[in-house]
Order: sequence, then C-alpha cells, then structure tokens
Amino acid sequence: ASADDVLIGTFGTSNRLSYTALGDRVNLAARLEAASGKVGTSNLFCDHTRELCEGREDVLWRRVGALVAAGKSEAVPIHEAFDRDDPTDWIADFEASLALYEAKDFAGAREGFEGVKADRGELGDGPSEFYLAMLDDIATRGVPADWTPVLALKK
Repeated sequence: ASADDVLIGTFGTSNRLSYTALGDRVNLAARLEAASGKVGTSNLFCDHTRELCEGREDVLWRRVGALVAAGKSEAVPIHEAFDRDDPTDWIADFEASLALYEAKDFAGAREGFEGVKADRGELGDGPSEFYLAMLDDIATRGVPADWTPVLALKK
C-alpha cells in the first residue's frame, strides 16, 4: 500500500467510462502488491505510509529493503506490517541480517537469515528465503560490478 494524493472517480469519454484511481502512488501501490508475492510477504508498504502510521501501538514494522519500481529511478524503502499481538521477536535479527547484506557481509547475512528462518519454524520467513536465494545467486555468479542492495523488479 502507498499513501498520498490520488484522483478517484469516473474517467473516460461518453462512449466508455470507468471508475478508477489515478496517480503516482496508485502505481507504486500496484508495484508493491506485485513485489509482496516475489519477496514472500503478505503485505508491503512504502516508507511514507509507515511514517503516517507512526505512533500506532497496534502495528509493528519490519524493513524489508528498498525497491526500485518498474518505470522509476529512485529506490523506495519498503516495510511489512505486523499486528502487535503476532510473535515478532525475530524482527531485529532480520533487520540486522538485512544491514549485513546491504554492507556486502554476505556470510554474516546468510547466517542471520538462516537463523530468522529457523526461529519462525513452520511458518518460515518469505523475505529471509528471498534473500537466501539472492545470496545463492551471488555465490554462484559473483558480485556484479554495479551491485547495489536495492531490489529492482521488472514489469
């Protein structure tokens, strides 16, 4: 989900009208929806939406990384939301592993993501599995010269 100003209404011509939402943030929300499936989360929110929810005691956040959405050039920090009642004691370990990944400490990141995955037990952890697959790819192909820790998803 992504929050900001959007246009909502009936658009088109007298021959063909459709009710829709238009705006840059609508497009980002659509990209986040697609990305959530790829990184193994049930939800993804942009940083702006997370900031709008600050102070809510019923929601906990996990930073999942940064995403460059299709058609964009700047990365957007992305987060997953959890109900405060969910077991979330592993979030700090995930975020520490993500920081190691972003700093190119791939061995430390692998150990951390594997630990989070184990801590989550039968539930597993989609983002940890996603990053472990990325680490497998890096181990196989090496680190590209233009490598950045930003997720770039194609249309």
